[in-house]
Amino acid sequence: MVTDHTISTIETNLTRRTALRMGGGALAAGLAGCLGANGGAFQHEHDWPTFAHDAANTGHTRAQGPGDPELLWTKETGIVTTTPAVVEGVVYVGDVGGTVYALDAASGDEEWTYDVGEPVQGTSAVDDGAIYACGQNTAFRLSSDGSEEWSVELGVITHPPTIVGDTLFVPTHGTLYALDPESGEERWSAPNRSYAPAIADAAALTFRSEDDTDYAVALDAETGEESWTYEWEGGGTLSLVSPSTGAGSVFFGTGGREVLALDTETGEEAWRADAGRFALQSPVVGDETVYLGIEPMYPHDPMRGEGTGSSVLALNAQTGDLSWRLDTGALGTAGSLADETLYTRTLGGLSALDAGTGETQWEFDAPFGLPWDGDGPMDDPPQVTEEYTSQPAVVDGALFVGSPAGGIYAVGEA
Repeated sequence: MVTDHTISTIETNLTRRTALRMGGGALAAGLAGCLGANGGAFQHEHDWPTFAHDAANTGHTRAQGPGDPELLWTKETGIVTTTPAVVEGVVYVGDVGGTVYALDAASGDEEWTYDVGEPVQGTSAVDDGAIYACGQNTAFRLSSDGSEEWSVELGVITHPPTIVGDTLFVPTHGTLYALDPESGEERWSAPNRSYAPAIADAAALTFRSEDDTDYAVALDAETGEESWTYEWEGGGTLSLVSPSTGAGSVFFGTGGREVLALDTETGEEAWRADAGRFALQSPVVGDETVYLGIEPMYPHDPMRGEGTGSSVLALNAQTGDLSWRLDTGALGTAGSLADETLYTRTLGGLSALDAGTGETQWEFDAPFGLPWDGDGPMDDPPQVTEEYTSQPAVVDGALFVGSPAGGIYAVGEA
């Protein structure tokens, strides 16, 4: 059974490992290719402005990714365990050393950096020229030139911020805060089991715990009042990841090694499916299909009998029926859906899968290698958590990927 103590232990182990490698270099490699026409000018018809692409956490974009991959550029940083945000030709990414980077999407050249003084927690949210970034305890609003406009201490921030309209949501350990994005002032707060909410139909969908019982809840985005509550009666913790929503349901993997779908309007259970392993990344939601990376919780401990590789499941969004399954043999599988391709990022690289069949179209090795093969303190595969399964950001022919080995890289069309 996965308990809150288990998750706390995983988070503590991650912090211990990453703290030993805070910081990093500032070496950018040359541009190996071109992300667009006009001498390499970045074409940004589509953006990736927030965690999992949008406020619903779908991980789904209408942009197309590369069909024939080539490394475009690399940028050495500290350890990156988050998905980059990419908006109007600029890549925003934070590392565990506490630096937020703004990089030119076409070249990887550094435009500015900002030191938040704390390990960066999650993907920055970018909206209307403002960048919202979070350290371990503090939320920041930065201007487009990297200067600080405000900061506010909220407690232990656990997941990325989300901005919808005129409300900024910041999840902390135990509380979800709704802030005024212009000032950082609190509008309301509500109990929260750490995770980032999925926003749908003016409701913030998230989790809370009370008297050793977990609940999924829908909160009115304007007031924080509960619209519905779903009580978890299964085994283990209700969810180990942030929820996703689409196709009329909110989706998440449970601590009982299941995938659960709840009706977004009523909270009633639509379906549940046996995943066989733990979902440690928010589900990716397509028009008709839900995609899920499932992981062994303890990949370095074969005595637990869970194997060492991750798998990808494709489930019918209306019924939960299995469409296909792919056993990857790799660790840390996290997906992003673009057009008809599911791009999966593992700790060792990237794969492109046919979204309809799961057939592998191509594979690409990460330029920074595996995080436990370098000079750092990690000498075993890590306990794979949501922090280690950041998605590739897909923006008009290119993938932008963070590496827990220390860096960010861009892959585009050869």
